[in-house]
Amino acid sequence: FGHFEERPAHIPVAQRTGECAVELCLPAPPSVQDWRPERGYTERLARAIYEAWESCWKSRTGDALRTRRQRVFGASPTEPPRQSVAPPEGVTTEVARLARQLWPFPDPPGDVAQAEYVLNAYRRLLTDTTFFYLRTQISRAGNGWRLDIRTNAREIGECAAGILRTLGCTPLDLNLLILPNRDSLGNQLFGVTLQTAALTWGEPQEGKDVQTQLLPCEPVWLLDCTTDKLFYLVHGSDGYVGWVRADAIAPLSEVHLNALLSARAAMLVAPWTDGLRALSPGTRLPLSNRQQPPTASDQSLSKEIAVTFPRRQATGVEFEPLTIPRALLNLVPELRQGQTAVEAALTLYGTPYVFGGRSANGLDCSGLVGASYEAAGLRLPRDARQMVIVGRLVATRWHRKTLLPGDILFFIDKTGKVIHTGLSLGAERFIHSSPPCVQVNSFSPDDPLYSKTWTEAFIFARRPLD
Repeated sequence: FGHFEERPAHIPVAQRTGECAVELCLPAPPSVQDWRPERGYTERLARAIYEAWESCWKSRTGDALRTRRQRVFGASPTEPPRQSVAPPEGVTTEVARLARQLWPFPDPPGDVAQAEYVLNAYRRLLTDTTFFYLRTQISRAGNGWRLDIRTNAREIGECAAGILRTLGCTPLDLNLLILPNRDSLGNQLFGVTLQTAALTWGEPQEGKDVQTQLLPCEPVWLLDCTTDKLFYLVHGSDGYVGWVRADAIAPLSEVHLNALLSARAAMLVAPWTDGLRALSPGTRLPLSNRQQPPTASDQSLSKEIAVTFPRRQATGVEFEPLTIPRALLNLVPELRQGQTAVEAALTLYGTPYVFGGRSANGLDCSGLVGASYEAAGLRLPRDARQMVIVGRLVATRWHRKTLLPGDILFFIDKTGKVIHTGLSLGAERFIHSSPPCVQVNSFSPDDPLYSKTWTEAFIFARRPLD
């Protein structure tokens, strides 16, 4: 129970046998006509409730809360506690628990085949195996093991090694390579697709495990390349990671990538060819700098639109102009719907965090993102692990300069699973719902709103519209 008074919240606690009572001195509600209290009040309210229960749970009152919960939900308080084994040094409890779920046997994996079985089981548990790259090679090394890992997320590689260590595959010699592989790529970390049909593969070999197809003028993030430079491992705009022939990709500078992702564009709605290239519907083409976009009232189908198309040059990439009939193009709106989503999210600043919430009474992380994009005219899947498949890739852990307002951010835990989401405000700041309330944080250590936790957990961002 709680009562309201105009003074800082404090938490007097009274305890009775098998129960507990928590008194919350909450800030007085403002005298407003709107059904929802003003922004500052809701934030203070959320923090008061969260801090009170956190304090109670950490104190001796936590025992009474546990007893009460057991009695209400039917758990036997006399049930013997489950015996747990402390995880190995450097392995988190979360990873150790996952390891024992994957291999519930008392004896450790006895050979390479059993160890590979465990790692393959872990790979299938990743949020989406097409977006998160994990390649492992395990072997016996004397009395121990050797594990070689290539991945685009450090947490995934460390979790795979932690699983084997927990199960007793020790000593374990770990060789962990976090992509992008700068030793093989140098400073060429970005690219653009040149060919009209560039398939990607699961291995650097044509015909080996088809992944997806890259469309022309599509930006990609380079992760690795073969020693003979014939194949690139790329992270495409649709999120898929796969190998593609190097002659289908032209390396891009960081400046050109940023310009390509932020440029206003037009989308082909029907096939088009000029005799040299054949483009398919869904191809996204940046508008030429000399193009003045038609107004909404200009519906003449005889006019042409000037767009650009990449062409490989000895000195790099050049975007040459093309003219395409207006009837074959759908222009991306100048007013980005992502900005509308951000404006809606900011009206919910300070709203209490409520797991499962989707309203101004309380929201969880995906509830905030979903409600904000509903206001912008787009219904997203409910959960963060489902939202991760929507839109096009626009930023990665190692390159965030392309973030624009409304881009959806995704965060992973120590096992590599997507567990949180938020909305970029542009540049380094973002808004998200995390206990105790909807709040704004920053990726920049120089910003007073900097969050080390969420910066380290960020993995990539996608743009659902535009």
